[in-house]
Amino acid sequence: MRYLGAQYGKAEQIVQAYFNFTPKAMTFLKRGFIDPFSGTGMIAKHFSVHTDNVIAADYANFAYYLTCSINGYVEDMDKVNGVMELLNSDNVMNEKPTSDFGSSFVYNYSIKIPYFTKENAIRIVNMRESIEAMKNDGSLSHAQYDILMGLLLERVLSKANIRLLFDGPVRAKEKLIRTPFKLKCINPPSERKIQVYNQDYNDTLSMNKGGVLYLNPPSLMKDYRHYYHLLDTLINMNAGKVIDKSGRLADFKLANPVSDWGKISTARSAFYNVLLRNSADCILMTYNKKGVLPIDEIRAGFLRNGNENTFKMQDLGNEMLFFIERGNTWG
Repeated sequence: MRYLGAQYGKAEQIVQAYFNFTPKAMTFLKRGFIDPFSGTGMIAKHFSVHTDNVIAADYANFAYYLTCSINGYVEDMDKVNGVMELLNSDNVMNEKPTSDFGSSFVYNYSIKIPYFTKENAIRIVNMRESIEAMKNDGSLSHAQYDILMGLLLERVLSKANIRLLFDGPVRAKEKLIRTPFKLKCINPPSERKIQVYNQDYNDTLSMNKGGVLYLNPPSLMKDYRHYYHLLDTLINMNAGKVIDKSGRLADFKLANPVSDWGKISTARSAFYNVLLRNSADCILMTYNKKGVLPIDEIRAGFLRNGNENTFKMQDLGNEMLFFIERGNTWG
């Protein structure tokens, strides 16, 4: 398992393309940068170098925590690092869990489907339950909790023995990571430059008062949350039986319906809803070439609703990058 989305390795390329697209790039950025489908917040992080007014939001709870771990700012980072040192210790983290969540997680993801060694599955459970207990007894602030959750999920993404999509675990057991699972210390931002939210993209659009609107919406019919069900299970501390080779719990699909952007019947309406409702000075958008919406449909939508003289496209390999400035129909 690795970082979600293709933007992780393309962030700097996207930033550079934006500056090449318009001579008003800095003027727009001074008014703000909003990313309502932020994923891990990588794009927001790269644009925050150029503006102090950045909003990164995502409806997936795991994406919110991952964004916090990359971009989060807390007053007392020494406390977070101290908790990480405690969580990385062996004397507590190796104790066999007794909760329903703990027993289920260890069985499901080290025995039935070997994402981890049993020892590391136990450590992950104990870390998760310890973080929750510290939040509940007031030992952690909300910001500290969010960053620690993100750090835990980031390590799971890096260490789990699973392919990115629904292929299930690799067959070779020797590929299991056997070194003790531990969190990694971070160098946090020195100032608060990015506001992070866990909310629907429509709520994020209502916060837009100008500047740059960056769109990287779900583009495939398999909602990307379904690729990361393991993180959802860990966040919500769910217990139960797995129902397929990827390790999803029985009620996961029902509780996580596919986004409107991932359905042929509703993707077009979702796209035009954004075009007509936003208040941005310009839109920058990445979209998978094999996505639900045809590339020509996106191009036509921008040209009909934006300033066609400013329209730009750039090939990013498996994705296309679009840019256009504000049109008369926006907002």
